[in-house]
Amino acid sequence: MGRSTEPKAALVQRYSIAKTKVAVLLADPMAKAVLDKHFPDLSASERFSAAGDMTLRTLRIFAPEQFTDELLAAAETELRQLETGQGAVRHT
Repeated sequence: MGRSTEPKAALVQRYSIAKTKVAVLLADPMAKAVLDKHFPDLSASERFSAAGDMTLRTLRIFAPEQFTDELLAAAETELRQLETGQGAVRHT
């Protein structure tokens, strides 16, 4: 009835359209590629230049025609496949 001496598995951090800020996603080349695929205007557009502190889910409020449920779901699926780059993701 002793305790297990095996180390606990490290929690793998994943990106989220609801929690991860756009600036964090754009800073990771693999996550940026996902954004560029689904939202090609996001990283280059002046319209979204101030969006870094927002999440993709929040951007949907301001541009629902560009950030549709279908595109957000597709991006979420691909982003969830990525482990965050170096260390834990900051959602704040």
